[in-house]
Amino acid sequence: MQVQQTPGLAPLPMQMQVPMPVMIQPGMMMVAQAQVPMERADLPGERTVLSQTGGTRLQNTKSIKIEYNAEIRQPGCCEKLALSFATCCCLSFDTERSYLYVRENSIEANTAFNMCCECSTCTQNKKFDRVKVMYFDNDPFKPNPSAGCGCCPYDPKLEVIDSGCMIFCVKVCSDKSVVFMPFEKYCCCQSNRVAGCDNWCGCCGGITGNPKIYFSFYPQPANAQAFVDVCQPVQKACMERL
Repeated sequence: MQVQQTPGLAPLPMQMQVPMPVMIQPGMMMVAQAQVPMERADLPGERTVLSQTGGTRLQNTKSIKIEYNAEIRQPGCCEKLALSFATCCCLSFDTERSYLYVRENSIEANTAFNMCCECSTCTQNKKFDRVKVMYFDNDPFKPNPSAGCGCCPYDPKLEVIDSGCMIFCVKVCSDKSVVFMPFEKYCCCQSNRVAGCDNWCGCCGGITGNPKIYFSFYPQPANAQAFVDVCQPVQKACMERL
């Protein structure tokens, strides 16, 4: 392939095929081909890989890889009411501006809000962002083998919990979401998952396999299982690179 070059100017970069994500249904993605320029040359003052250490280190200093761009779950009635009461009905959730990324070394989330017109006389800004980044080598993901004097080694990860329950061996009110699970075992040998002894062998009680001790995660992805299936191996691969 020949590229037309103007005298005195650098040649244009070649084009190449790279995979680009395309949404096919909520929480699921496929790969399509798109034309993008090849990687540019280093610019003066750019940081090198060797000068960056720890979980914030990038695999490519010119870009950060997004492994998964999750569809955001719509807030429930209780969440909307809580926000209305806390802000005197001045703010509402903006799920279109909100996002949840699984990046190569972290999770980045933005919970966005819209301000009602009646409350915006003191500012021209009607959109607010609450952005947070959680690196896999730091809290809340940082392991602590000596937690609880070694009886409860802290090894956090994201897990899926089903908030439903078992009634006469039938699962009712099933609703899956993502939570932080701090450990698989506590008090030396106790499993941190619901088992037959906890729900009468599936007859009545919590859903088998659910974490017993966990912490909330927000914002929630529309497809909790797909989000966790992507996040767990990315977290493991990031820690192995350190």
